[in-house]
Amino acid sequence: EAKIYSNINANIGAICGTLQSSIHNCHVNYFGASGFGRIGGIAGYSIEKIITSCSVNNSNIDIFHGEAGGILGYSNNNDIDNCIVTNTILSCYNGFPDGMPQYYPDNHFARVGGIVGCETRTTTNNIKNCTISYSTIMCNSAEIGATEEGKKLAPEMGIICGRANTDVGTIESCNNIDTTVYIGNLKTVTWKYGFLNLLTGSWNQAQYAGQRD
Repeated sequence: EAKIYSNINANIGAICGTLQSSIHNCHVNYFGASGFGRIGGIAGYSIEKIITSCSVNNSNIDIFHGEAGGILGYSNNNDIDNCIVTNTILSCYNGFPDGMPQYYPDNHFARVGGIVGCETRTTTNNIKNCTISYSTIMCNSAEIGATEEGKKLAPEMGIICGRANTDVGTIESCNNIDTTVYIGNLKTVTWKYGFLNLLTGSWNQAQYAGQRD
């Protein structure tokens, strides 16, 4: 198993960190990656390229902060067609490992999707004919209560995309086979505040985690 680790912001992928040409018929098996930034089973970052007939299998992608996807971590104006992700765990910690310097404490987020972590595209581009099977998308942090961190924790997780911006083109003919978004350690936390603690605040940590997109 190939394993890549980075403790600084980086673009990480099994084929390449930043994809600068279209890619076809590439297959990744037993890939492992853990770090900050953008991580994908094929590439960490890609802009205006075509990714077709690629697959990622039996892999484990874990991101502490940033975007992670089975095919691409961050996608900008790409066409992704006929790609498959199988038996893969995609997890976000949305925190920092013990003892690691907090390089980005003011910009602390995680977006994880079975195909793409974060998708920013025009309406002319598509994710189509892609399949994710027997995989898990999850937040990997321990249960966090109504602490300052717990009040902000809200990973964006989805079967196809962690985040798909409002101008995204078509997501069509994609299949999910026994893949789940696990939110068991996320919950709605409440706390008291204000004069005599008469006011109640609440925050749903799973508000951006879904089974579809």
